[in-house]
Amino acid sequence: MAFFEWHDGMSVGATLIDSDHRALIAIINELHDMLEVGQAVDRTAMANHFKELVKYTQYHFSREESMLRAAGYAQLNNHAKSHGSFTQFVYDMRNRLTQSIERRTAEEVLEYLKRWLNHHILVEDAAYKPFISQNPSIERAGIKFGPGLAEVRGDEPMGLAAAE
Repeated sequence: MAFFEWHDGMSVGATLIDSDHRALIAIINELHDMLEVGQAVDRTAMANHFKELVKYTQYHFSREESMLRAAGYAQLNNHAKSHGSFTQFVYDMRNRLTQSIERRTAEEVLEYLKRWLNHHILVEDAAYKPFISQNPSIERAGIKFGPGLAEVRGDEPMGLAAAE
């Protein structure tokens, strides 16, 4: 069983955003697996995964905010602030964990990432679901960023997310 699992209740009704969320969950699971398998934590591998998490988080938040802007979502500023605070946390933890990795600290960070992303998807992102459903302008705004991140990473075959 994975550390953090995607379920259909997490869907916000936008294929690209859902794909991005699945990719972020996969990265968190990979970080968790790194702690579970080895006696010693590989600092280089941890640093690379945190770089990927930072990159994908920025990419996803930019896409999501662009889509919400296209939908005219009134709470976009607050939503973007939440994204900003999470991004800052990820930066801070990346810097902290790539300098000195203590298993306990890494485990606490992963628990935080899991809790935050789960809450963010199920509560904060769920709040915009009615604003984006049946809105073709949001997909056009999102596709400018390319395919969903789960497809880019190879977590799912190209076109699978679009078939949902």
